[in-house]
Amino acid sequence: MGITKMITSIHKALAAKFAAADMGRYTFKRHAVVGSAIVDFNCHNLGLALAIDEEGQNDTLAKRRDKSLESVGIKVMRISAGDILTDIDAVVRTQTALAVTRIVDIIAVGIIAAISGIGP
Repeated sequence: MGITKMITSIHKALAAKFAAADMGRYTFKRHAVVGSAIVDFNCHNLGLALAIDEEGQNDTLAKRRDKSLESVGIKVMRISAGDILTDIDAVVRTQTALAVTRIVDIIAVGIIAAISGIGP
């Protein structure tokens, strides 16, 4: 299997797992545009992007894109394609745990803003 077909199958498998995981309004969209970047998966409501690390990618460019996204409040989680192939369920569990952490952070910021009288 060629690298392009393998990556496409990884995207499809991960998208199917995210679709099966009932996360309510916190859904992950595949190949999403976020600002000037295209990320492998994005959850707009959480400000969370997933980037699949592929063999032979330009790491300098990937780090620059991550830094750019993080500067506007988008948390970027990098996942190796190998980890997805090895244990996709563990990847989904890790991602779900990170999503829950982001939800708690968002709620906490809202509560603090309400208590202090500052708008979110």
